[in-house]
Amino acid sequence: PGNELMGGNGFTNPTHVLIHEDHGAANLANGWAEEEVLHELGHAVFQPRVEDADWADAQEADPCFISDYAQKNPIREDVAETLGPYLAMKFLTDRVTNVDQDKISNCIAARSSVLDAWFAEMNMSYSPFSSAAAEEAILRIALEEPVAGQVHTGVGNLRGWAVATEGVTRVEIMINGVSAFEAPYGGARGDVGGAFPDIPDSNRSGFSLAFNYSELPAGPNNIAAVAYDGLNAVAESTANFEVVRFPDFIRGEGAVNLGEGTCSVTSDEISIVDAVINGTFYNLVLKWRPAEQGFEVVEIQ
Repeated sequence: PGNELMGGNGFTNPTHVLIHEDHGAANLANGWAEEEVLHELGHAVFQPRVEDADWADAQEADPCFISDYAQKNPIREDVAETLGPYLAMKFLTDRVTNVDQDKISNCIAARSSVLDAWFAEMNMSYSPFSSAAAEEAILRIALEEPVAGQVHTGVGNLRGWAVATEGVTRVEIMINGVSAFEAPYGGARGDVGGAFPDIPDSNRSGFSLAFNYSELPAGPNNIAAVAYDGLNAVAESTANFEVVRFPDFIRGEGAVNLGEGTCSVTSDEISIVDAVINGTFYNLVLKWRPAEQGFEVVEIQ
């Protein structure tokens, strides 16, 4: 809370940007929030380098400072003040008049070259500042199992696929809203490769693992697969489903006895009455699952 100015610090670990709520809200209202956040990010990212010789040489070579504030505070504020116009000239020239483009280019040409080198050295991507890059980027994920709206039990598959023009760095699995683990990624998916032929490695875009659904509570559950790309963008695919389960783990020979039960079948279901499991009588319904290519227990009574 508070109405103090924003701040950024590149000497802390981790580096940080401080935004006071009231001041931030006021800047959102007057349209200056993005510029001020970008200025403070300049401090957080580049502050340790403001006295580097290459920056000092660039200041000397350039004919002017980008603002009066930068000129009055050449060590503390020049990089942060220069960062916004530098990025605008690289990615958002459609928002800058021709006259201002000439002024900016003439004023910070040497410093822009230094920033180019710094970004390259730090292996940082700033393409989100480009509206064109954002429109062209693709990030997709599909969670295929568990199947939304269906019933699952026992050990089954947890699988799907994810593709990204910037590359998929990881697939996180969330269970009932809580991060659980990362799914192995890179399985062969020729079908996905055919659907996204222009995305590198789309034919190796699968994620899959065996998963024990009986470890989840009986009743409604939710699993989400979250894909992250090389720009740390995020996409999510979610399935809400039901779990049915036996009270205890079924183990040992003779734990299941269908000899005393009766069986009936319909088009894609098998119903078993009086199946004995762990010494208890149950009525079961098994249903054919195309995704699993097998029958799965969907009712336990």
